[in-house]
Amino acid sequence: MYVRIQDKSIRYRISRSEAKHLVDGGNISQELVLSSTHSLGYAIKMTNAHNSFDYDAQSNLFLVSINRNELILEIENRPSKKGIIFNQNTGSDSISVSVEIDIKNK
Repeated sequence: MYVRIQDKSIRYRISRSEAKHLVDGGNISQELVLSSTHSLGYAIKMTNAHNSFDYDAQSNLFLVSINRNELILEIENRPSKKGIIFNQNTGSDSISVSVEIDIKNK
């Protein structure tokens, strides 16, 4: 999983195998250890509800929930560079969140 944070957007790029792992009920997560007492985590999980993005300040975790049907459609069709994009309201503003499947074959 690659994560890019820029301005008011966060973009996740996952491999085809990671996407299939999500559809099969798994989660994807990574953690960046900043020091012995601080870290920042990123996670993607499946949901049957709408797409959402949340930040848990207690565990320093960015969590994206992706609608299972939308991800299945993205896998079945040749993944686009666009991916699954949604806007998440942050109270006073909103950010753009995208999850795209890497189209490269390695």
